[in-house]
Amino acid sequence: THQYLIFDPNLMKVSQETQLLFPCAAWGTALSQSLQDFGLTFCGEWSVAADDCALYLNGVGGKSAYDGSCANCTCVGANDWENWTPQKKAFLRQFTEVQMDALEMGNGWFFWTWKTENNINPVWDYQLGL
Repeated sequence: THQYLIFDPNLMKVSQETQLLFPCAAWGTALSQSLQDFGLTFCGEWSVAADDCALYLNGVGGKSAYDGSCANCTCVGANDWENWTPQKKAFLRQFTEVQMDALEMGNGWFFWTWKTENNINPVWDYQLGL
């Protein structure tokens, strides 16, 4: 399974509090049920992205908040990890932890990637998050 909040437009719009509850309520339950019903259940990939502000996330030319082609969306400062506020860092840490908790209901997981080139997509970069 691949678990991403960001490919569901409705989940990108909800509050951060709701985003923090979602992995355990939905993914954890589903992984636990799959493990019980079918056996080995593994999360093949996930990230800490809670929006679609990563470069080329929706494909080259795809509409996104990143390039401004998504109406009423903005990614100003979203990938400027060196200037993230303490609040953003705290949310990302919590979001990481709740996803790990949920995904541990299965047999394990892989984060999307160890390191992105020049940290261009920081919420997809495990090393940067350490």
